[in-house]
Amino acid sequence: MRDAFRRVREVISVLLLLVVIPLIGVVAKGLPVKQFLEFPPLTKYVEHAGFSWGAFIGLALVSALVLLPFVLRVIRSRTVVTKHAVEAQRFPWWGWMGLGLMGITWVLAWTRFEWFAHFQVFTFSPLWFGLIFVVNGWTLRRSGHCMLRDRPWYTLGLFGLSAVFWWYFEFLNRFVQNWYYVGINDLSPLQYLVYATLPFATVLPAVLGTRDLLATWPRLTAGLHDFSSLRVARPRLWACLWFLVSCSGLGAVGIWPDYLFPLLWFAPLLVITSLQCIRGRHTILSALNKGDWHNIVLLALAALICGFFWEMWNIRSLAKWIYAVPFVGEFKVFEMPILGFMGYLPFGLECAVVADLLFGKRGDEVALENNNEFLTQPVSKLLSVCVYTNKIILVVVAMWFFIVPGFLVMRNLSDPRLKDERIPNVAWRLHRDLSPRYAHWASVRVESGLAANLNLYDVPGTEWPMFVSSIIFGQPRLYKRSGRRISRCRPRSHEYMHAKRLRLQWI
Repeated sequence: MRDAFRRVREVISVLLLLVVIPLIGVVAKGLPVKQFLEFPPLTKYVEHAGFSWGAFIGLALVSALVLLPFVLRVIRSRTVVTKHAVEAQRFPWWGWMGLGLMGITWVLAWTRFEWFAHFQVFTFSPLWFGLIFVVNGWTLRRSGHCMLRDRPWYTLGLFGLSAVFWWYFEFLNRFVQNWYYVGINDLSPLQYLVYATLPFATVLPAVLGTRDLLATWPRLTAGLHDFSSLRVARPRLWACLWFLVSCSGLGAVGIWPDYLFPLLWFAPLLVITSLQCIRGRHTILSALNKGDWHNIVLLALAALICGFFWEMWNIRSLAKWIYAVPFVGEFKVFEMPILGFMGYLPFGLECAVVADLLFGKRGDEVALENNNEFLTQPVSKLLSVCVYTNKIILVVVAMWFFIVPGFLVMRNLSDPRLKDERIPNVAWRLHRDLSPRYAHWASVRVESGLAANLNLYDVPGTEWPMFVSSIIFGQPRLYKRSGRRISRCRPRSHEYMHAKRLRLQWI
């Protein structure tokens, strides 16, 4: 029980860190935080760059250089693959049930029967539940073991963890807005939460189940058990550097979304594995010290296969997602730009990392099994980076959002001008801060011509702008402070006069 509590606490601690870092970036840029926390999420704040041949060719070459060595290694490998004798297993009855469920739902998802119209938007979850049953049944048929039968509680836990896992990526998408959903406009926030959580819960079981199935074909990873090894002289130092770099990149995603959107798939993986390495834990990359790449490749390939089915079933569904990817958004396979499939490769590793973080073995247990000298070193309390970083972040957030505003409110309430006819200091500050911003907003509104197409009874769109303009810029006299004297004057700043002219244009 204590070990389970520790794992849950670690997951919450890491999740808090990963959630707060992007918000710090947008706060530093001066963007309103509320647009990244609204629910249901809207994708209207980021204007993406257009297609670029240079970026497309460059990313394609990088992808080819990364994948080609592994493909050539498997093709040229002369390693003799020995197939272990496995007692023949029949394809289970629940596997046939999943196959039937998947087939029937596939037909219903891609057709538009009138009698099924009310349920048309809910076809995605049955498709993936059916696929999970089929994949596990096929794994049982080939190897005699499968996750669904041998570890039912683990599989059930994966469904719950998967929902939280993908909701986090939905949160990250608010900063880059690379995909958005259509066909769900009539859902309330509660309906959106419930209906979206169910398909999100299938992600981890599908990817990890597919990984187990691919492992039953040893030829897929022939030669990758003794491939190039990655040995680092000072792993903890490098882990600290990668931790800082990945945190910085994750924080900057909301500042430069067009250029850093690939970090959406890499940064969380690097943050978690860096923390595990710093604290002396076993990581998904530990096997690379011995040149064992087969698990990495299987996970990446499993996510890529699941990604193919995700995109294929999405193309004709009523409730679907559409991509808006900068620079490389052309040459689509289904709705996904072809280079966008590269994001599934690190995503497969993230699935395994998150599952092991909550359900896997302790690092010291794995170290004893693998006889890894580095992992058996004692862990210093000073290296609890995640815990201390979260504490610092919480202190900063508390100061910024609670303590500092409290002091400002107390300062404003203690202003003696509130007790007489003089204008309070807070009114001067608000007028000075709001005038140029309101003038800019008014310019954009007039240039857009939005008011010409509004309904007469649209109060927020027609009357509120006029009333606010009258309040801010329609007063005949304002006050100007000069030492201890206060005189009446009519302000003549460029922003004020421009906004006043704009007010007359839209009335």
